[in-house]
Amino acid sequence: GAYPLSLARTTGAGSAPAPEVRNGMLLIRLPAGRPGPLFVAGEFSGWSLLPMEERGGDWRIAVPVTTGVTRFSFVDQGGEWFVPEGYPGRVSDDMGGHVVVVVLP
Repeated sequence: GAYPLSLARTTGAGSAPAPEVRNGMLLIRLPAGRPGPLFVAGEFSGWSLLPMEERGGDWRIAVPVTTGVTRFSFVDQGGEWFVPEGYPGRVSDDMGGHVVVVVLP
C-alpha cells in the first residue's frame, strides 16, 4: 500500500502530485510540460542523474529508498537543476536553488 509522507512546508500552491512510497520504492512524478528528457538526482542516487520516463501525462520514476529523510531535485536536458514552485516538499538548498525534502515512513 501507499503511505502518506511528511513533507517539508512549501510555498506556493502547485498541482504536482506529492512523492509517495510503495513497497520500498519512492514514486516521483512531475507533470509533463517541460521538454525531455528529464532526470532526477538525489541522496538515493549519490546525486547521479537517473532518467525519468514520460507516461500518462507525467514524468515518472521509482527509486528504492529506506526510512529516514531524503532529498532530491529534477534536472532538465540542458543540465539545469530545478524544482517547480509549489512542488510538495520544495525547500531552499541554501545555494540559490531548491530541493525536495521527503520524510520516509
